[in-house]
Amino acid sequence: MEYKEDVKGNVIVSEDVVSAIANLAATEVEGVAHLHQGITGGIAERLGKKNNSKGVRVVKSGDELIIDLFVDVDFGVQVQETAQKVQRKVKTTVEAMTGTRVIQVNVNVDGVRMKHATD
Repeated sequence: MEYKEDVKGNVIVSEDVVSAIANLAATEVEGVAHLHQGITGGIAERLGKKNNSKGVRVVKSGDELIIDLFVDVDFGVQVQETAQKVQRKVKTTVEAMTGTRVIQVNVNVDGVRMKHATD
């Protein structure tokens, strides 16, 4: 006997979830020191709100996504190459986990961080 399931309805993934996925994917790339939370993220954190999406802005355009990232890179890395790796990693991870097409990943490199001996 063959089992056939006919499920109807929608699955909606919030922009906060997409932001958290993009944040985690970006920080997995070697050479990325961290993502910036920006002024609104800092205020939210001080008010006790959890902010897993710091350094990420997600814009929904129809059924597609545009993702902006704000990162610091480690001193000594090739910035362009690292940014391109972030673009690829974030695009493939978000698409794989959400099933939503990512049409742009914009990486804004805002700073360079020195690695400390404990890092």
